[in-house]
Amino acid sequence: LGYLVSPKMGNYLYNLTHTFTLPLILSCSYLVGENVLGKMTLPIILVWLIHITIDRLLGWKLMRDNKKETSKLKLSHFNFEVF
Repeated sequence: LGYLVSPKMGNYLYNLTHTFTLPLILSCSYLVGENVLGKMTLPIILVWLIHITIDRLLGWKLMRDNKKETSKLKLSHFNFEVF
């Protein structure tokens, strides 16, 4: 949704949500503090962390600020094409 504002804002929001910082801060606050955010907080955080990990395992990196990059499926090293 950040790309609707500008490419720079889109890259910033993509990078912010695709780093381990926010999910780890939320999981620490969930485990240390009271469960203010609800019962589904921990499962959502775990899915978020798994999503980021899979992105890194597939070789998807963070966006650069100088240009808008598309998130194309880069599976060429698996010797098959994705249509």
